[in-house]
Amino acid sequence: MNQRYIVAEPFAGMCGLSFYLMGGKPPISWQGSKTGYSETLAAILGLSRTNVAGFVWGDVGPNVAALAHLCGATGATAEDVAAMLWVHRRSHQGGGGFAEQYSPATDYHKANGKAGWHNGVQCLKNYEDDFPAPRIESLPLPATKAVATLIRSWKDEEPRALWDRLKKKGWPSLLLPEGSMGRWLGPAKVEDVAGWLHANAVAFVKDGTARTYSKANGDGVRFTDRHGETGFWAPTTPDITASTIESLPTFPPIACWQGRAEDLVLPQRLDGWVIYMDGPYHGDGSRKITGYKHGGCSRESQLDLARGYHARGATVAVSESVRLDRELGDGWHAIRIDHARKGQKRTFSVQSEEWVTMNRPPQYHPPKQIGMFG
Repeated sequence: MNQRYIVAEPFAGMCGLSFYLMGGKPPISWQGSKTGYSETLAAILGLSRTNVAGFVWGDVGPNVAALAHLCGATGATAEDVAAMLWVHRRSHQGGGGFAEQYSPATDYHKANGKAGWHNGVQCLKNYEDDFPAPRIESLPLPATKAVATLIRSWKDEEPRALWDRLKKKGWPSLLLPEGSMGRWLGPAKVEDVAGWLHANAVAFVKDGTARTYSKANGDGVRFTDRHGETGFWAPTTPDITASTIESLPTFPPIACWQGRAEDLVLPQRLDGWVIYMDGPYHGDGSRKITGYKHGGCSRESQLDLARGYHARGATVAVSESVRLDRELGDGWHAIRIDHARKGQKRTFSVQSEEWVTMNRPPQYHPPKQIGMFG
């Protein structure tokens, strides 16, 4: 793919694929995160770190509100991010019209190497490098620095007492207001963002909640999972959490929606969009799969969303523990990727297979090692 794309994750979680495309990792670990599959997902979709023009993230929980704050979201909508893609394409066209009147490169130079603005659309183009993916490395990131500074100020508190305090206080500004159908997110309270991040960093996060304090006991925690395999959780301190926040990548234009994926409003035409759906898994029905505290999404609803995005011109990929191409019909392709996971082995889940179903042929097939004596 040489053209620019907007990547949308309607079931964002910790946005593992998006962070990979930005050259970084999510600020905290997350059960079900696709961080270990991100490189493979990007390859089969034909995405690289140089052809993404912006992101749209959606989720129902506090995670997306915290991410919106860290990434500098301003309340922009998916339409605003789509305008960024349109501006980029128009700026490359010759022969008169809009392209002669405005180019992102013009504002880039006028701003002396920093991001330029035109009619409220943020242009993050690096003209000298032939317009790679929009980046703002030279700009300050006060949101991440403010959150990291607050977390670091807790370093002298007893770890378990700190976790209990943060859990008791909660993070109300990150929660979807009762009765709301959804909202486009901008800045939140620094205290809530910092509290949510560190409380989750030192806990086992299951179904979107920091259920159990587990990672900050003394010199670390040794554990044995249900398969009998042992591992070791190193202690997580405020200094470590703060350093992780400060090391986050810088962000291109991002719109963050807090609400159900079914209510996420995207442009009518989705040409130039890649929509990656990592919704709640339902499997083959033979086993119970833990849901998500802040709201689920049925298999049929996810299939309807995938069909709708496909009909509107998007490239669509759906993750599940089973293949979905037979249910979605002609033109859909399924590829199994659990053998391509990188990093720690996934041992907490009852599922053993990982499938991606796409409305385009995969651009890459991850090789599978064959045993010599099998």
